[in-house]
Amino acid sequence: MRFFFLLLLLLSSCSKQTTVGPKVLLIGIDGCRPDSLRDASTPNLDRLISTGAFNPEAQTCARTVSGPSWMSILTGTWPETHGVVDNSFDGYKAEHAQHFLSRIEKAKPELRTASITEWHPLAEKAQAGADFIAKANTTSEVADLAIEELANNPNAIFLHFDAVDHAGHSFGYGSEFPEYLTAIELVDFELGRILAEMENPEEWLILATTDHGGTGTGHGQDIPLHRTVFLLASGNYQAGPLRWRRYAEVVDIVPTILRHLRIPLLPEWNIAGTSLGMSAPSTPAPPKPNPLKAKAFTQTFDNSDVTFEMLPIANGQFWMSQTEISWDVFDLFFLRESDVIEADGVSGPSKSVFPVGRGFGHAGHPALGMTLNSAQHFCQWLSKKTGRTYRLATEDEWMLAAKGASNGWSAENADEKPHACGQLPAESNGLHDIIGNLAEWIDTGEDVGTVCGGSYLDENINVELRATYNINWQARDPQWPKSSWWMSDCGWVGIRVLCEAP
Repeated sequence: MRFFFLLLLLLSSCSKQTTVGPKVLLIGIDGCRPDSLRDASTPNLDRLISTGAFNPEAQTCARTVSGPSWMSILTGTWPETHGVVDNSFDGYKAEHAQHFLSRIEKAKPELRTASITEWHPLAEKAQAGADFIAKANTTSEVADLAIEELANNPNAIFLHFDAVDHAGHSFGYGSEFPEYLTAIELVDFELGRILAEMENPEEWLILATTDHGGTGTGHGQDIPLHRTVFLLASGNYQAGPLRWRRYAEVVDIVPTILRHLRIPLLPEWNIAGTSLGMSAPSTPAPPKPNPLKAKAFTQTFDNSDVTFEMLPIANGQFWMSQTEISWDVFDLFFLRESDVIEADGVSGPSKSVFPVGRGFGHAGHPALGMTLNSAQHFCQWLSKKTGRTYRLATEDEWMLAAKGASNGWSAENADEKPHACGQLPAESNGLHDIIGNLAEWIDTGEDVGTVCGGSYLDENINVELRATYNINWQARDPQWPKSSWWMSDCGWVGIRVLCEAP
């Protein structure tokens, strides 16, 4: 019976003539915390983020439950205007705050609109007023219905996915709950199916957001982990400023959509938000069959057969060394003669008062035990030597490169020593050992150094693990002040380098 009803809806509306021009897809991922979106493996959303504008610190309304939050997103007004204060939708003032699809239908009835939602109240009570309104029972069914709708050449689609919020209520909100991350990854997979069916993706402005975060197995409080959401804009966008502003709100989505569709905002619509833009002119092309091979490069050195591989991260936002820097490479910097150092103009490590390799192995093994100062000077030397811009990653860049990492040497499998570079399986982006083996220096902008990812000494290695420099890392160093190049009591820190362009 349900499918017969959907068929009637399709037959009744497929004769509508669509216009050539801007199109918009709004993706709603219910209950998806921005920090967990960062930690999950989401290649399709990452591709959109890499060529669009992304704000992971946007704000939803203070009443962080789905009814008022989604209506703020869908109407561009706050609860005091739209009147929805809970999930009953009682008090909805449609005359003051219409669903954006209703606005489109009334302003440009020739455009085809669609709403496909996994949370049924958005189909039953939100009064979308669209040409096609469907209730899905699963995340996969949302994608199936969206793919069917694309055949009708729609101009505006709203998709709502509920799997992430279900996982949050059942298992917990946050990256520490594997089921929660898995739900985010499921939504991303289904989005990939939808994006692959867009015949002319350059025509589309693609927006994505969420209604609230959560802690424990709940939400609803006016606190940062409940109220902070993400906003994503990617694709064909011609109007407005070029970036989400630093402080953005969910009510900014509707004016962005309407301006993109060239529908003037009227004062009586009570829109609370401001039209926002994005940072790239067109939708990213689908990934090539082997983007790593196509975009990776090998760093070579004059008068040396030493090389290392650099891999693109997030479709080439930057490049990272495939492994931690090995002694083979670091020796080119460390073992220079004084006349070479003078010619290079970049100072280098003094000879250490203890064996720098700690007997763990040299050729093919990661360089270790250097201070933050030593790591930074290595990057300066590497930049001057190669003509490329090398440096340490910032924490955000390192987190993006380490996103979803699961393979690493830890106390459980390392036998109390670091291992040669690249022995364990690579992560999905091709990097080896970004968690475990050696913790890696990052650039925090502070003099006190921080390392990420854990090492072979840690029981539980993960992308959140951090350690800040402590004088105990140089406890046995007899010099005073302590060496600025080597750490006598820290054989578990190494370097991975970032290159800004190949």
